[in-house]
Amino acid sequence: MITLEELMTIKILHQQGYSKRAIAKQLGICLKRLMNQVINQDLM
Repeated sequence: MITLEELMTIKILHQQGYSKRAIAKQLGICLKRLMNQVINQDLM
């Protein structure tokens, strides 16, 4: 499960133009986990 802090970081990094892969690398999570969370939370 991704924490609220990580969710906010994802949103901020996306707004700054980071790619999904770069965001996953920055947070140290796998891209699949990031994408599942994005789909569930409709962040991007």
